[in-house]
Amino acid sequence: MKCHKENLELTAEQIEVIQGALQTQEKILSVQSRADRDNDAHHRLAIVKGVLKSLPKSAPQPSLWNSMTRGLFS
Repeated sequence: MKCHKENLELTAEQIEVIQGALQTQEKILSVQSRADRDNDAHHRLAIVKGVLKSLPKSAPQPSLWNSMTRGLFS
């Protein structure tokens, strides 16, 4: 099977939404592949991990605790 790649123009917000959805899917597939020894889930998990690696890395979001303490001490 030939791999066809296209470049998509996505906003940072769209990429964050996609990353969040894929991370959730990764967790679900991880549980499924461990619980049922499901080869299909394991295969899909590998694909999802590959897609996540190919997405641009976004800057880490500040944690709620950091935001709260910054507000208290500024």
